[in-house]
Amino acid sequence: STCMFYTGIDPWTMQPVFVPTDPYEKKLQRTLLQYWKPENRRLVIEALVRAGREDLIGHGPDCLVQPDREYLISRRAAGQGGPDPK
Repeated sequence: STCMFYTGIDPWTMQPVFVPTDPYEKKLQRTLLQYWKPENRRLVIEALVRAGREDLIGHGPDCLVQPDREYLISRRAAGQGGPDPK
């Protein structure tokens, strides 16, 4: 992993790999590794949305994190949410 971090190339396949250089991108990757920590929930949700993996946000057994209020509000505003609250 150190070789890939410094070169940006997988030594086995010689294919380029994504290496985050932005401090915020690094923070998002770290929070994904620590997804179970409650203080990371907002950033984990953001990272999963950015990666197009909203299927991992929910209450099911295959989900990494439960949705928070901000996520539910944004989905409802985009017309993807569930029923309107009473």
